[in-house]
Amino acid sequence: VNLFPFQRLILRAMARYPNSMLICCRGLGKSWICGLFMVCMAILYPGMAIGIVSGNGNQARMVIKQKIEGELIKNENIKREISSIKSGTDDCIVKFKNGSSIRAITLGVGQSGQNARGWRFQLVLVDEARLVKDSVLTEVIRPMLKTPRQNAIDLHDKYPNNPIERGRIIYISSAWLKTCDLYQKFLNFYHSMISGDTHYFVASLDYKVGVDAGLFSE
Repeated sequence: VNLFPFQRLILRAMARYPNSMLICCRGLGKSWICGLFMVCMAILYPGMAIGIVSGNGNQARMVIKQKIEGELIKNENIKREISSIKSGTDDCIVKFKNGSSIRAITLGVGQSGQNARGWRFQLVLVDEARLVKDSVLTEVIRPMLKTPRQNAIDLHDKYPNNPIERGRIIYISSAWLKTCDLYQKFLNFYHSMISGDTHYFVASLDYKVGVDAGLFSE
């Protein structure tokens, strides 16, 4: 896969920092690069459960249907790692031969988060995060990340001095108003990052990045 420099930067950051946020202009391919990252994590970490939630209806399912099933699976290296894909409205999941999975879930009526309660993941992608209420993020989505992979638990039991894996969360969204919940979270991430906290990364990429990469015309 040939990647633009900004895409390589994003992949590296998502792999390094457990809390990542990408505020990108429309058409910059943020869902695609996150789809690629999730596939890489699923392959490299056996037994990893990855979840996709979205504040925009079926957007979570579209990441699997369009980005993974529609595009990424055309790569032979990725295709041979996948055992099955379901992209229906009731069950949307990519299963890997090593026990990992990527599942799209819905937040329920009015984006209340009721439909998402009970799921456990080690990596969560929040797509169109500007539409997800901060209360849902705090009470429903972040608690999903408290259960490590069984492989990681077994390894920690064998080598207690090794730190156990932390859950990861990625927020992606187009920019919106300062009155939305995501803006305050963006500021929190930004101040944590510039203060040297290695658990946080945020990037704001406007249309000029797409022009420089040749994705858009001026």
